[in-house]
Amino acid sequence: SDVAHIPDEECIGALTSLDRDRWAEAREMIIEADERNLSLIQEIENALFVLCLEDSEPVSRDDIARIMLHGDARNRWYDKSIEFIVCKDGTAGINYEHSSIDDSSVVTLTGFIYDHVPVEAGTEEGCLSSRELNFTLSPEIREKISLACRDFDDLAGNTFVRVLDFRHFGKDRIKTFRL
Repeated sequence: SDVAHIPDEECIGALTSLDRDRWAEAREMIIEADERNLSLIQEIENALFVLCLEDSEPVSRDDIARIMLHGDARNRWYDKSIEFIVCKDGTAGINYEHSSIDDSSVVTLTGFIYDHVPVEAGTEEGCLSSRELNFTLSPEIREKISLACRDFDDLAGNTFVRVLDFRHFGKDRIKTFRL
C-alpha cells in the first residue's frame, strides 16, 4: 500500500473494514473528537468515488485479484460504493459495492474510462488537485484503528485468492447445454 510510511493508527480508512455497528461507533467517536472531523468525513462520504493509490507492483494475476479485492485496508474506504485502485506500475481495477450499482453500469463506466482516459505516464493535463485530509485523532481512536488493521490482516490472511484462467471452452459451448 502507498501508506506504508504512515503508522497504522493514522490509517482511518481501516475502520471502514469493521462490521457496520463498530464502524458507526468509531465514526461517531471521530466526529466527537474534533468538530472539523465531521466536514472531513462528509468530504469522503459526498465524493463520487475513492481513489486508492497502491505502492505495490503485482507480479501475478493472483496478486492483482488480492489487491483489487481487499488490499490491506490502510488506504481504502470500504464504506464507499466505488473505489478505483491504481498500483504503482499502472495496474488498475475497481472495487464496488454491488447492491447500490448495477453491474452493467460499471461495465459501461469501465469501457468509457478505457476508451477516453489517456494512459501516458506522467501527464498532468486535466488532472484535478488533491489535498491531505488531516483528522484529529484521540488516543482511543488511534487504538481502534490499530486493532482494525490487525483484525483486517488476520481476515485477509485467511482469505485465499486464486485466479483461474479457464480456456477449454467458453459461453458458446455452455449455451449448447441450455443452462
